[in-house]
Amino acid sequence: MIQQLYVIPSFNCNLKCPHCFLRTREDNFNEEEFYNSLKNTEAYYRILFGGECTVHLDRFKRCLDTGLIDAVSTNLLNLSDEIMDYYKKYDIALATSWNPQRFTDEQYLLWLNNLMKLEQNGLDVIVLITLTEDLLSINLEKLYKKFDCWNEIASIKGLMFEFLIDDNSAPDLNERGDLWLCQLYRDWRWHNMENITAESLGRCINNCSLVFTLEPDGKVRRGCPMFSRARHLDKCLNCELADKCNPCVLKNQCSFPRHLHDLVRESKN
Repeated sequence: MIQQLYVIPSFNCNLKCPHCFLRTREDNFNEEEFYNSLKNTEAYYRILFGGECTVHLDRFKRCLDTGLIDAVSTNLLNLSDEIMDYYKKYDIALATSWNPQRFTDEQYLLWLNNLMKLEQNGLDVIVLITLTEDLLSINLEKLYKKFDCWNEIASIKGLMFEFLIDDNSAPDLNERGDLWLCQLYRDWRWHNMENITAESLGRCINNCSLVFTLEPDGKVRRGCPMFSRARHLDKCLNCELADKCNPCVLKNQCSFPRHLHDLVRESKN
């Protein structure tokens, strides 16, 4: 059985994040094929994804009304009472994202307000953050002030940091991202939010062969939404961390945070 199925009713999005290329893909929505595939594809866990999955409200509602969706990944800018009721009705696990260039100032305030609405409605969310160049170059105290604010919003249960998928990224981006994560781990002071990346080391081994994506045209294909072609780094073949890391096959450099792994292990011994 498919372990994880990404369900994409549309590639359209109400944001233009510079590191995201999914929003540029053609929609090609085939209503009959899409919903037939959703209902007839067995999967252990289904994530409604995008684009932004709430842009087309009719598609969003119909997906959730199947009762098959377990989680929703959303930028959280669209959060009407109706959408909130759908999250509560179907007990949806929520994830949203933040990056330095993701929102305008006005959008960021709306995002914060909607996080507080989730809190008021008893809903939880995790925040996904991609390790982009602009994130690594941001002043840490400025960033930490944002985290201080988020720490007071009870709906935010944790932060998860993810390595960037980009063939044009600097060859040392992940190494610098790893060291950045180490500094964050040393400085962590937000007791209401879990550092999911640090706490999950050694137990989050992804089996990409069991991950599939349902696209708007109704076709189900192997791989996550970002999948284009698989890579296998030579250094992975004899790596001493092979029991803890099943590497992302999309990345052109090591995506296991070795320095963070060692730091967390030392701190817990």
